[in-house]
Amino acid sequence: MKAPDNLTYLAIGLTGVRHDREIAALLSCVPGVDPNEWGVEPSGVLGLQPHPGQLIYSTALDTAVLAALMESYPPGTVVVEY
Repeated sequence: MKAPDNLTYLAIGLTGVRHDREIAALLSCVPGVDPNEWGVEPSGVLGLQPHPGQLIYSTALDTAVLAALMESYPPGTVVVEY
């Protein structure tokens, strides 16, 4: 997602996740992104509003991380890992 500040962000919506350890585990799975770099929406930057029962986290992506993610997961790719 491209934001008004010209940075590229990754947003992840979570539904049904209730424990901090589960959230931390999910957010730490994104390669190249420090788990401490995630913020809770709505932050004002992206204008995302979670639905009832949903949590949304977002982070700005470094250009190298974005390039690696785009190479690993081309458009249309869906990956679900447990």
